[in-house]
Parts: sequence; structure tokens; C-alpha cells
Amino acid sequence: MANADPPTEPPKGLLRLLEDLEPALVLVGIPVHMDGSEGEMASEAKRFVTRLGAVTGLPIVGRDERLTSYEAEEMLREMQLPRRRRREKGLKDMLAATVLLRDYMADEG
Repeated sequence: MANADPPTEPPKGLLRLLEDLEPALVLVGIPVHMDGSEGEMASEAKRFVTRLGAVTGLPIVGRDERLTSYEAEEMLREMQLPRRRRREKGLKDMLAATVLLRDYMADEG
């Protein structure tokens, strides 16, 4: 039997941002395990992708985000930033998102 949980509503701030920016598509990272299996977080992310597409009418692309955080950490080390700067909240996540987008663009281009 399929999961009967109601889909998570996208945050209103995200919906406003998407309305303002008018993107051609939205890329969402799907947290897949290293062995390729999908856990509850991947299922939740896929439900979010479905709901966001239904609410916005935009094409929403879910993409395996394996190793993006690892690559972001490598990038931070290569930047030779002080340790406290490398650990700033959100910096690694921003770089991981950049890696996700870069890889998507390389595959689609």
C-alpha cells in the first residue's frame, strides 16, 4: 500500500520566491544512500517534488545528491579558509547546491 501521508506543503516563502524569480525549472536534491537505495528522507523529498510541481505548475527535477556534500567539503579545503569560516552555517550547503546544479547542467548541456 502506498504511503498515505499528506504531501508536505511548500513553505510560503519559497512559493513567493519562485513567483518573483519565475524560474524555468526547480532542481531538488534527493538524498540517496551510497548504495543507491532510498530511505525515508528520499521518499519525503520526492513527495515534496511532486507537491511543489502541483502547487507551482513549474517543472521540478529531483536529482540524486550523493557526494555533493563531500565535494563541497573538498572545495572548502582547497579554498584554504580558516576552520571557523569553513564551518559557517550554510556555507557547505551552498557549495553542495552549486555542485548539484553544475552536475545537472553538465548532464543536460
